[in-house]
Amino acid sequence: MKFVSNGNQIECIRRVRDLSDGGMNDVLIVSFDQEQESIPPHVAACLSPFEVKKLKSWLHERVELNRKLENETMEDTILDTLPQMLSIAKEALKDIDVIDIGLFKQLKVELREFDEMLSRFRNISKTDTIELDKMQDSEVLKEKLSTIQEQL
Repeated sequence: MKFVSNGNQIECIRRVRDLSDGGMNDVLIVSFDQEQESIPPHVAACLSPFEVKKLKSWLHERVELNRKLENETMEDTILDTLPQMLSIAKEALKDIDVIDIGLFKQLKVELREFDEMLSRFRNISKTDTIELDKMQDSEVLKEKLSTIQEQL
């Protein structure tokens, strides 16, 4: 079971084996309003006890993450998303054969300048982080990007 935010809904998606070909398929079991911080009765009725427990943990992590993001500056949130965004960008580069010259130059300049600025830091500290082991990385990134979007 995985939980995915999609628009203003949280979708509960179960992996099931396709009897015709033996492959695995994702099946939407139930969805509910993303503003919910607890499990609605109609959702609990569609899930196994283990899935309900997993969803409860997922929702708890999501609430914790949103509280952290509310107290964080937009700059901190942007920097926090950058490693994952760069990783996604690297994967995107593997899938293309041609890149626009203007975009290429802009990326090279911005990345060089970013690297230079990052190299100047002498005050590097460990900050308090929250452990998010129930939420998929893509869902954490969605929450962070949503927070950034709201602040722009």
